[in-house]
Amino acid sequence: MKILNLHGFLGKADNRTYAALCKIMPKENIISPQINFMKEKPDDILHILSAIAENTPELIVIGQSLGGYFAYHLARKYQIPCILTNPCLYPEQCGVIVNSGISEEILSCYHGSANPTNDTWILCSDHDTIIPDNIPVCRKITPNV
Repeated sequence: MKILNLHGFLGKADNRTYAALCKIMPKENIISPQINFMKEKPDDILHILSAIAENTPELIVIGQSLGGYFAYHLARKYQIPCILTNPCLYPEQCGVIVNSGISEEILSCYHGSANPTNDTWILCSDHDTIIPDNIPVCRKITPNV
């Protein structure tokens, strides 16, 4: 089994999730790419991550915040398990992203198209300051919140 770990907006590949995973499994089983959300279009990011998913058997994808947006879409496309932590499922509506200085060209490429599923697991804080009121949004996606 391999895990694809996707960090959040302005995050780092060697985030807390990566560090925690390294304590319980070999590092060579963890793929944790550095993603430049400010400069890369969502379709380009998804294309790169899709290549990883297509070439990695027995993959589980974990995504935090904006990484959760991509983890969710990869999981749906490749029918692989995913775990999302405070996922940003609608980046084009998230104040931190909208007000970050990200180009309108990149921002306009995001589109919230999350569909309900029973095989997605979401960990969500009811006091998240970055994505407030996220629990009701996540419950529209899966009962596993």
